[in-house]
Amino acid sequence: MTGRHRHPATRPIAAGAALVAALAVGGLLLAMPTPEPEQAPDRSRAAGPSRLSDAWPKARTGEYDSTLADGASYTPILFLNLTTSVGTAPTLDQERERLLLVAKGRKPRRLGSLPAEVGPGFNGVVSDGERVVWAETVPGSQGVAKTTLWIAEVSGGEARTLTTDTGDVIFFGSQHDLQVVGGRLHWASQPGAGKQKRPATEIRSVPLSGGKVEVRTFDGGYSMAGWPWLASITRGGSEPVTLKRATGGRTVTARPGAGELLTCGARWCRVIVLGDQGRTRLDVMKPNGSARRRVAGGDATPAVVDIMLLGRFEPLTAAARNGSAADQRLLLYDGKTRRTVLVADSLGTVHGRDGFLWWSVGEAEVKRWHVLDLRSL
Repeated sequence: MTGRHRHPATRPIAAGAALVAALAVGGLLLAMPTPEPEQAPDRSRAAGPSRLSDAWPKARTGEYDSTLADGASYTPILFLNLTTSVGTAPTLDQERERLLLVAKGRKPRRLGSLPAEVGPGFNGVVSDGERVVWAETVPGSQGVAKTTLWIAEVSGGEARTLTTDTGDVIFFGSQHDLQVVGGRLHWASQPGAGKQKRPATEIRSVPLSGGKVEVRTFDGGYSMAGWPWLASITRGGSEPVTLKRATGGRTVTARPGAGELLTCGARWCRVIVLGDQGRTRLDVMKPNGSARRRVAGGDATPAVVDIMLLGRFEPLTAAARNGSAADQRLLLYDGKTRRTVLVADSLGTVHGRDGFLWWSVGEAEVKRWHVLDLRSL
């Protein structure tokens, strides 16, 4: 019933340096030659990247005010479609944080509510289109947090407890923290509240209809990647990143070169190449080392934790062309065409998961949310 938070679920672009440090949790440095990535001809660098509307005229987008009808500030943390999202908003007295299902043209529906002081509170929000599942974490006895998994129908009705038998849940702020596959919810936990002598990971699952939790234990520390893959958790040591199938036991080993930080998902790895002055290049490659390609230079930072959304898109943030670090741009690298497109200027916060990319623009009092359906590109 406990929970661990390895990465925040929301990420302001000003915290780009923190993201690079977080990437090192799943990365490492090895004394191997750094390979030169494949590069497609880039004819747009002199003029700058194309804008979203020029690159994809049929892109499906949406725009929303961040202030709800009751005056509360709303932050979406998952989009089900362009007009329906799940997110958080405080009560007007700031005493509680609410988890809301917000559909355009309808009154927001409360899914959950927690005391504001509990911290992250709501984690791992995920949906299969018909149901929304999430974790609620609150302080427990002796400083150990307690996590409960909840489920609610998108169509309506009261939320219900799915299980309290969660173990010491591991949250990385990734879209893969909780995964719905084949009518079951899957997640990773750490046995023994982190007190075991040797690293181990529990992969737990429960039917969405409720019932007994199944537990499988794997030697070593792993995070959830795209199901059924698990990614080894490394701490900047000399070991490679290992991807293991939770079903079947197959493994793939990803190896970085000298002066590199490597983080892997099920389909792609992100490689940050370091030089004397810090980051010099951002690449992606397949876990087996193939299809390596340059994504950006050292001036760009990955905007989200997950790598290559939909197996194709890598969101980036970079300073404006005038060099102002306070004026950030949102860029989108397309692995299919190998081009980078300018999505937005003057950002506040960027999020991306489950086929959607969304970001805020403006000051807190007049902030607006913009969302892009990546499947429409």
